[in-house]
Amino acid sequence: MKKIFGKRTKIKFKWVSFFTIFLVIGLSLFSLLVLSLIIWGLSSSLKTVDDFMDNPIWFPKAKWAFSNYTYVLTHFSVPITTTNGTKYVWLEEMILNSFLFAVVGAFIQSLSVCWVAYLTQRFNYKFSSIVYVVVLIVMIIPSLNSQASILKISRILGVYDTMFSFYFMKLSFTNMFYLVFFAAYKTFPKDYEESARMDGASELSIFTRIMFPLVSGTFLTIFILNFMAYWNDYMTPLIFMPSKYTVAYGVFYLVNSNVQGLSRVPMKLAICFCFSLPVLILFVFFRDRIMNSIKIGGLKE
Repeated sequence: MKKIFGKRTKIKFKWVSFFTIFLVIGLSLFSLLVLSLIIWGLSSSLKTVDDFMDNPIWFPKAKWAFSNYTYVLTHFSVPITTTNGTKYVWLEEMILNSFLFAVVGAFIQSLSVCWVAYLTQRFNYKFSSIVYVVVLIVMIIPSLNSQASILKISRILGVYDTMFSFYFMKLSFTNMFYLVFFAAYKTFPKDYEESARMDGASELSIFTRIMFPLVSGTFLTIFILNFMAYWNDYMTPLIFMPSKYTVAYGVFYLVNSNVQGLSRVPMKLAICFCFSLPVLILFVFFRDRIMNSIKIGGLKE
């Protein structure tokens, strides 16, 4: 109790404030830990092998070995065993496969989900409700969308070991992003389509010129998230495209093998930082877009 100007008042502790302070301190410590690990990895990638053995924690005591990155970019390769012998996939081909895998795959996946969500939400038919329920069931029971069944289908269609096998797999719409687009379309009134139909617009024009621009922010965000996921995915190319190695698989191979000249820790860290550079650049330029919300407007009363 506290007396102020002859009146007794109760001091109320704001537990939310204490929790907020605790949360901020915890997140700050975690951020410092992650930042320190990144700084350690970057500094270690610039050490010579002998310097890293003598000084594994602090900054390089000898010269900064920028040549590690040059050596990695020019000597990094992954062997492929075929019926004709062993050939090597070099970094240039792995980068090309990675961009075809991540960029095109992310676009196909995002567009497929966006289109199906639009059809099922804006057209109130019984089949739309069935599709919605099917998506929920498939998300709950992952065995219906297992890689084994997709792998068998890709072999039957003759697209196995090609980039089209992955593109075919990403035509699916049974994932959580379907619900994101479904909720986004649900916030828009029917006045948009009705006004366009009165002006003679077709259904395709309504989607491409009116509805899709309204969810373009959501589409770009989901595209970036899919790109990041596919860029770091090494298992899917290994299963569906065993002769189309990506940089992600190359890093996985390098970390788990003893490649001559590249098996040392500084070399492995150098290739890991080169591999993460596109995702880092993408996040720096689009960090606001990733966390941006949908803004609705454009109606006149």
